Amino acid sequence: MKKIDHRSAARSRFLLPVVALGLVLGCSTGGDKPSAADVSAADPTTTMTKDSNARTDSSGTQPTGTGSSDATADGPRVSVRVFDRSGQLVGPVSSPKVEKTREEWIAQLGLERFKILRAEGTERPFCGTLLDNKLEGVYTCAGCDLPLFTSASKFDSGTGWPSFFQPIAPENITEHTDTKLFVPRTEIECTRCGGHLGHVFTDGPKPTGLRYCLNSEALFFTELADTAELADPAADA
Repeated sequence: MKKIDHRSAARSRFLLPVVALGLVLGCSTGGDKPSAADVSAADPTTTMTKDSNARTDSSGTQPTGTGSSDATADGPRVSVRVFDRSGQLVGPVSSPKVEKTREEWIAQLGLERFKILRAEGTERPFCGTLLDNKLEGVYTCAGCDLPLFTSASKFDSGTGWPSFFQPIAPENITEHTDTKLFVPRTEIECTRCGGHLGHVFTDGPKPTGLRYCLNSEALFFTELADTAELADPAADA
């Protein structure tokens, strides 16, 4: 008889309503430039202000986690790992924190990505374009191109969202407590631009036991052979 892990069983009970929700609502195409009405409708209603990167959760506490930042005369900076011109991950290096107005983010991202990255939305399950991606490569932030995850840590969680058991570098992910639902969760965001990525849970596989649950709209994918294209100016500083 096949042994069933209690965590897998719990995920199965969660999966049924998630699948039903995805089938009923269908998938959003996204990516189009928003209209003025769309921009107004996308206005975040939470207590978080991502466009100024001044983050607080509903309890008023500042974010905590592995990402770190410093303030200089040139503006806030963060310590992250990036790719150099040869396609190698280097660092930590000091990189300027990416800060833009709400209007600038919408113009850059389009409405669907804006709703995820800046308004903390969640794409519908089993709809993300990167969910079934099996290619080897690197997943970067769709807001600022910071490397976040690799295909080596990607796994099929059965939840309907791209899942990873560890980030490419702990410095590149920042965590904080999300209390918007009844049960507190750990939200993950990009250290450099503060973009909302998803959440991390403690029901993942070995060796970490973690499941980083991501939105496809928050990510870009670059194949392994093309990682030199991700060369970051901070690597030359």
